[in-house]
Amino acid sequence: QSQVGPGTVSVDVRNDWGSGLVANVMVSNTGPVASGGWQVQLTTTEQITNLWNGAILSHTGNVYEIGNAAYNGTIAAGGSTSFGFQATHMLAGEGVTALVDRFA
Repeated sequence: QSQVGPGTVSVDVRNDWGSGLVANVMVSNTGPVASGGWQVQLTTTEQITNLWNGAILSHTGNVYEIGNAAYNGTIAAGGSTSFGFQATHMLAGEGVTALVDRFA
């Protein structure tokens, strides 16, 4: 597998009800060719309790590694895909940061 170029990721908290939240994470391929897979690193004190359109590859401390599902690893050049999650607040006022770890 080879690197195909840069990507971006953005987190949109869709609903926050005080004790938890639901968020959507958009993964975009800004490189010149399609991706064959992707991984995103989420840093948060939130406890993810449900995730869709992706898979939790690892969880250590405040860092989650999220990978593509079998059906959304290919992102066309200039295209995007998304995954979502539900989480429980562990610390008040903490947010979620994300970055693209790998495009293959």
